[in-house]
Amino acid sequence: MSRLRQVLRPLAVLGATAALTLGVVSSAHADTINVSVVPVGGKAEFHGCYAKLQLGIRTSDQRQFARGQFVGMGLSTRNQDCVGWLQRSNGNGWVKVSGDHYAADYTAWYYDDHAYKSRVCVGDFLYSNSYTCGQAF
Repeated sequence: MSRLRQVLRPLAVLGATAALTLGVVSSAHADTINVSVVPVGGKAEFHGCYAKLQLGIRTSDQRQFARGQFVGMGLSTRNQDCVGWLQRSNGNGWVKVSGDHYAADYTAWYYDDHAYKSRVCVGDFLYSNSYTCGQAF
């Protein structure tokens, strides 16, 4: 490996890591998604577990994206692990699009324009229906 490649490789990894941390979407050209609004009805709370829906606009084409933000995670007031996730629908039912989040965290950005709506869900699963979802946007 050339000396130049040895120097540039760590810088490329560092740059990619920084881009992901700042919310840059990977594509043919990097686009930034700016948080535009946290809808009032887009919050969910279940026995001390909290989640918020964030909507953002991609700078290159002004398309809307959504992500979940999980706060107050840990144990519910019923001493169960809090878990949160993001769901999306195009009018044909709700589909879980993110993985489970058990700590203060964000999901990735998901397309939420035109026919799509997204919502955050949070719960503790003491029982199979021990969760709630916020309003869809």
